[in-house]
Amino acid sequence: MSHINYALDWTVGAFIVFDGRVLLIWHHKLQCWLCPGGHIEPGEDPEEGLHREVMEEVGLGVEIVGQREPINDERSKSLIVPRFLDKHPITETHQHVGFFYLARPKDDFPKIGGEYKESSWGWFDGKDLDGLDSIWPATKHYAKIAIKELS
Repeated sequence: MSHINYALDWTVGAFIVFDGRVLLIWHHKLQCWLCPGGHIEPGEDPEEGLHREVMEEVGLGVEIVGQREPINDERSKSLIVPRFLDKHPITETHQHVGFFYLARPKDDFPKIGGEYKESSWGWFDGKDLDGLDSIWPATKHYAKIAIKELS
């Protein structure tokens, strides 16, 4: 989806961990490794946006890992708290507020599909992350925490 707001959009991302490694995708426009994710569309909450974006980009169903407050009120839907929340520039005039979650694939043997071809994604452990040049420092930091917390 294209930008919804001229200056600032709300986005989601999933640090998906399987077998001690995190899934990253090569973002062709930004020329760097990022976690799967994208814009939250109008009418979606962050969890709905995350499930949709991950399925579209890499074809995986995921279990979001995190805290959900038990609310005994039919008027309110408790949402899982993002593990990371940040604001980052996309261009000189446009920024994203990112809700980043930790997740696991629902399948025992995840197979990647979706928009990204095999050359545009990979499973990375901590050493692999250290060897990547084209990765934002925050992405590397979040990915290492995801591996540590979900392995």
